[in-house]
Amino acid sequence: MDKVYIVIDGAYGENRIEAVFATLEEAEEYRELINPETEVEEWDVGKQYTRLDEGLGFYEVEINPTETNVRKLNPFNDDGGLLTERVIFTNWRIGGLLVGSWWFTLYARSEEQAVKIASERKATLIESGRAMEEFKRSKSDGGFYIDLCPYKGDENDKPA
Repeated sequence: MDKVYIVIDGAYGENRIEAVFATLEEAEEYRELINPETEVEEWDVGKQYTRLDEGLGFYEVEINPTETNVRKLNPFNDDGGLLTERVIFTNWRIGGLLVGSWWFTLYARSEEQAVKIASERKATLIESGRAMEEFKRSKSDGGFYIDLCPYKGDENDKPA
């Protein structure tokens, strides 16, 4: 795979790309001219879909009070990049009872693993108090959205 060399200047959240070069030598020469403290990063050119290459699929899992539904989705967004993992909680009233559904989109090796991961993430969000924080912060309907990106993987992603 082809490589590019990017000269980065700045610190922490204020990093910026100064220039991009085809060779490491050109990037280092430029770095010395502008600021020897800047960094040079090496990047592969071209799309990489490591999660897909590792056999992971993109799934939507709905967990509601009466059933769990799962389906495999197209993992690509309109720009050709991979979709991110997220959770959405929606609720409604049946009579005086408040009920809700959890909707997870996530990467997994199978439908069974997707359900397991979604169930574990739901339990973690509830146990940690984060679900209640988001519920309280939400508008009057009580629904909320949590972006679980950037994807860092988890124990379930290890090869079977």
